Amino acid sequence: MKINDRSYGGKLFRPTPEIHINDEQGLFILASPWGTSEAAKDFVQIVDSQFRASMEDLDKTVVLNELDFLSPEENRLRMAIVSAHEDIREKYNEDHLLVGLEVLCCIKTDSKLSWFAVGAPFIGLRRENQLLPIRHPVDLSFDFSKEKALPPLPKTLLGLQSHINIESGNFRLQKNDELLLISRSYVPNDLFKMSPKDLNIESATLLMAKESENQPFWIGMLGL
Repeated sequence: MKINDRSYGGKLFRPTPEIHINDEQGLFILASPWGTSEAAKDFVQIVDSQFRASMEDLDKTVVLNELDFLSPEENRLRMAIVSAHEDIREKYNEDHLLVGLEVLCCIKTDSKLSWFAVGAPFIGLRRENQLLPIRHPVDLSFDFSKEKALPPLPKTLLGLQSHINIESGNFRLQKNDELLLISRSYVPNDLFKMSPKDLNIESATLLMAKESENQPFWIGMLGL
């Protein structure tokens, strides 16, 4: 896996994500910290190390609260995310709420890609001459803005509350598949009107900056 990414600042703040790729395990981690960036680094380290350890000792590893609709690899990745959520909550938010994370974790196994997410980013699949929306979260500023863009305000964060809602999905991979990832309050409709063959980091950045020059965002193209 390989990612090409950039950030656009506008006049409002959005954190730059921590990115981690472990090709040996087929693992991709994206963590955007609302608060200290150290929490994102902690999240990446916990998920990577716990997932690797569980996959290296399949006979002895027991996955608590295993979900029967997930594969063994998916259950192990989900459990690593839950464990990281609990550690972040205990380390940073036990007495006062100091940090929350928007995260995306992907695992590539054989010809399948599985993903787990809390909050941003948007996930789009670029396949041949199509852009297929896989997941399109919006934040609270989108919900409440009317005439002008409000500062980004995440709706769902990891590490804050005792319960965590992890969205998940998977799809079968085809040759030359790429993921379009966008962390923004919303993804403008004009992006879906672009010809997928003309869609790249530069063209998408120009389109979104033109649509709202004050709206900050992060964008990445992940080659699978």
